[in-house]
Amino acid sequence: MSGQYLVLFDADRIRDYVFATGRLKEIRGASELVRQVTDEKKLLELKELAHFQLKKWQPDEQEGLIYAGGGAGALLFADEERARSFCAELERLYRQRTGGATLSAVWVEVQGSSVEAQQLAARSLAARKASRPRSETIPGGAVLRFCASDRLYPASVRAPDPDNPAGLLVSEMTAIKRHGSHTYRQALEKSDFWQVFESLVSASARMAWRAAISDTNDLGHISEQARPQGYVALVYADGDGVGGSMRQVVAQLGFEGYQQFSAALADAAIRATAEALAVAYRASPIEQPNPDRETRETRFLPFEVITIGGDDVILICTAERGLAVACELSRRLGKLVNDWVDQYNNGQSNAQSQIVLDQPFSASVGVIIAHDSVPIVQLERRGHDLLDSAKQAKQSGLGGIDFHVITTPGLDGINQTRSRDYSADNEKTCFTKRPYPLHRAELLLRYARHLRGLCDSNGIPVHLQSGTRDRQLTPEEIAELPHLPDSKIADLYTACRGSRIEATLDVLTVSMRLRERERKALLQALHDLESIKYYPFDAPDEEGVFRSALPDLLEALSFVAEEG
Repeated sequence: MSGQYLVLFDADRIRDYVFATGRLKEIRGASELVRQVTDEKKLLELKELAHFQLKKWQPDEQEGLIYAGGGAGALLFADEERARSFCAELERLYRQRTGGATLSAVWVEVQGSSVEAQQLAARSLAARKASRPRSETIPGGAVLRFCASDRLYPASVRAPDPDNPAGLLVSEMTAIKRHGSHTYRQALEKSDFWQVFESLVSASARMAWRAAISDTNDLGHISEQARPQGYVALVYADGDGVGGSMRQVVAQLGFEGYQQFSAALADAAIRATAEALAVAYRASPIEQPNPDRETRETRFLPFEVITIGGDDVILICTAERGLAVACELSRRLGKLVNDWVDQYNNGQSNAQSQIVLDQPFSASVGVIIAHDSVPIVQLERRGHDLLDSAKQAKQSGLGGIDFHVITTPGLDGINQTRSRDYSADNEKTCFTKRPYPLHRAELLLRYARHLRGLCDSNGIPVHLQSGTRDRQLTPEEIAELPHLPDSKIADLYTACRGSRIEATLDVLTVSMRLRERERKALLQALHDLESIKYYPFDAPDEEGVFRSALPDLLEALSFVAEEG
């Protein structure tokens, strides 16, 4: 049977696979294993699939790879048997390479328009994924040892470990992940992300950054560089309404639009991540004691990019940079994609060949800040909840930002936590205005820095960063900057509880004990954050709820640093 057949594939429960353990090395390795089977360049080079003679699809050809990345992709075949065989081979290869994780692949005949085929294949893929069985853990007896990392599967091999000379007794899947981490680190300097990042840091610091690439890098090495020490931030970013935008592009331009828009999203995610981290970390990594060598010190990266797949980004960084990286990443990712759409349209002479989206592209971000003792799997789950919450605040062309500081580890979702810890008066008083649209989150970050004495009210930092500002603050201006002390931050935070009237009186009492410059700066911050009409609350919303941004500002105050 001949014709044209669209193949779609997507990794099953990829988050469960990547975050099955709490060790950063294995999380890094799992992400790399997914990339080695599903990224465009790797997929075209796989020896196991060489007999399909895959190549990048061109608009005038019947077969080819339309797009692949982040665990998902699309291809066209001119023969149904080849499409069927490819799906079976890819599912088998993915399971083999990852040590047991699964991938779903489907094919449909292209009948009618491209968008109809894409929608039919998407529905078929969703049904295929829903039907895949979950792996079941094996009940163990007295002699059965489980993996020292994931605690789910029987241990079968010993993996090398710097902290255990005898090695760790782990499952085959975990051992494969640890090897994947080593492979990833060896190739990091040549990756697209690192090439962009390194081009943005100063030439004098590049060797220090390269020296910081280490396979042993873990949460402890990141948190040791944080301020306050011991804390990390997980940043979870995702494009808003990408599925809808993709359907619009396919309807307008067919599979060519699918290919080009997908590639633009992937390239923008890589560049935006590199740019956001380069802006946040202008200085080279600090030296830290190396436990493996008594007389030498070494450097470790202050961040770890876990995955950049399509328009999704997950990374871990030092706590005081988390909110700044999130805002920068959201703004840059949206701008890069929108700029690409404009450039594409400018190159088309025919209006019918242009891309028209219902609204400009944007990306939302969730940020979870916690001590490095909190399991990474819990950070990821909370980060995903915050991302879903952030999307509720997105506006046309601007993503949403939500953040949370874990003080007491628990299993409750973010909505339950805020309902319990941030509400009073039967939820008519709410001590948070999160999530924020991007411009409000940037305003919150700026005032948090200002109240710490790190910049003036316009955002000009104490120390001039080359190429970023027109002028530097004078010594006289620096001397007049506010600096809200930790004791007053704690007093203000404690005052934000109980009924609205009680909280208002308590906050006013604490505010009167502040120095004039701190009191004025706090008043201006709450005014611009719209928490001033019923100080420190805004006017009640349609449901009669009074909301205050003061606790949001106070939580951010503990985890900010000077720009750059």
